[in-house]
Amino acid sequence: MMSKQYYTFFLIIPPGLEDLAKLELLEKTAALPETFIKEIRLEKGGISIETTLSVGFSLNLTLKIPTRILLRLDEFKCRDFPRLFKKISRFKWATYLNQPLYKIHVSSQTSRLLNTKKIEQTVTLGILQYFKANTPTKKMLLKKIDKPPQIFLRVVNDLVTLSIDTTGTRLNIRNYRTNIGFAPIRENIAAALVLALGSLKNTHLVDPMCGSGTFLLEAAGFYLPSTRNFAFTLFNLPPESDLLLPIPGEHAHTSFLSYTGLDINDRAIETSQNNFKNLKQTAPIHFFTHDLFLKRTYKLYGNLAVITNPPYGKRIIIKENLIQYYQKIMDAIYHNYTPQVVGIVIPQNINYKKINFKNYLIKEIITFSNGGIKVNFLVLHKD
Repeated sequence: MMSKQYYTFFLIIPPGLEDLAKLELLEKTAALPETFIKEIRLEKGGISIETTLSVGFSLNLTLKIPTRILLRLDEFKCRDFPRLFKKISRFKWATYLNQPLYKIHVSSQTSRLLNTKKIEQTVTLGILQYFKANTPTKKMLLKKIDKPPQIFLRVVNDLVTLSIDTTGTRLNIRNYRTNIGFAPIRENIAAALVLALGSLKNTHLVDPMCGSGTFLLEAAGFYLPSTRNFAFTLFNLPPESDLLLPIPGEHAHTSFLSYTGLDINDRAIETSQNNFKNLKQTAPIHFFTHDLFLKRTYKLYGNLAVITNPPYGKRIIIKENLIQYYQKIMDAIYHNYTPQVVGIVIPQNINYKKINFKNYLIKEIITFSNGGIKVNFLVLHKD
């Protein structure tokens, strides 16, 4: 029996959400035999994982929190441009590129190779030199490429790390979300915040200010594999057995009985409904046009969890004092739903300690940036 060959993949994660991304990764790879994953390392802005090619590629189909997934191609010490050219020109680029057409991203710090423009030029010349000596085959040239492959080169302390993108279009761009509302939260951030609510069994999820339905879409689609195309399908690698990561069953961390979205705007409700038509899932979904600050006129039963991303007072102007505004939101959530768990996004410039959370205790605070605005996500549990 041949021993497994391991490769290093790097999952790019929105800063502040690394722990949640690791939680998702561990859950969605838990059913794999131990031999498929050699090591997982949490880093700032991402996660490194040593695994097989098939598992690494399959993470694109399964994970919801990463922005993109890189495959590490090489790592070497380098202090001058002639050596960089030599290493690049001798790398077997035909394994990953079908022709010298690509986009390169370069970063450098505390290294002798500091001129990023010159690094980029050297890499370009090196790849051209390789393809002069290794002419692409007709089969390679006929492959349809929608977007140029992306190469990432990072130099830190004279250590060059060379990687290639396996994802293509960013992972947070879902193929089922075709209708976008005003000031939406990014899909991968929404998926992380849904996960942050905790392990909720026999619970119904409600978003009383749902907009285009991003939170509800991400909760309902958290275990559904992506069906879009990915960059790794264009690599010229020997075929491995297809492997779609096993989907967690009854032990799934995030699984709700139903999804309910409400918004004061009729168009937002229509947008949410259209988005859910593209999502193949079976749990009941309900949408209502409703003002959160008015008394609830519809019925909800069972244990409820509420998650919401209210306006920050930036893109959507809030005319009243923001602390009072968020207090009104919490009061309305309490009186209309009395949920077991509340997840709410609050801008960092608002002192959440001045908000009366009724009989709810702050279980967790997650800090991140949404649309360039620093925010906190508060997870509140009923006392």
